[in-house]
Amino acid sequence: LGACDTGFLFAYACSLLVAGPIGDRLNIRIWLTIGMLIGATATVMFGLAHTFNIRSPVWFITWWSVSGVATSVGWPLMVAVVSKWLGDGGHGGIAFGIWASNASVGNIVGGLLSSAVFFEKLPWSAAMYIAALTVVASAALIFFLLKISPEAAGLNTSPITTTTTTTTTTDTA
Repeated sequence: LGACDTGFLFAYACSLLVAGPIGDRLNIRIWLTIGMLIGATATVMFGLAHTFNIRSPVWFITWWSVSGVATSVGWPLMVAVVSKWLGDGGHGGIAFGIWASNASVGNIVGGLLSSAVFFEKLPWSAAMYIAALTVVASAALIFFLLKISPEAAGLNTSPITTTTTTTTTTDTA
């Protein structure tokens, strides 16, 4: 387990350095969807070890490392999207705080799903398959619904300008 975790974290950390710049050059929505689908595939491959009685540590380390590479796409690209939506409005801390809680919420939901699998006495691979299906569903939502900026959503983002009229009166006595 330690080698899988190390492989994941090493792959994740190194890939973060490349995921952001690549995302700046490619379509964020598509790049994010591809990353999620690769992550789902890696999760399924991890689960297939149980289905096909694969016991090779190399199998587990390799696929969990691939998951780390795929996962690294998420943070820089979503930060780019949130930044485009927030602009320079000065409320970034609140919005990023709320948005960043998604990792914790995801961990809670994942833990509950895994617990349900084990509570029902299903094989551990079922937790992998359920997680992969959840990621594929999320990738579909991202692909079809994500608007990477207010302009992409058809919103007017031009600054509001107001005109003030000044009236002067002269006292003629």
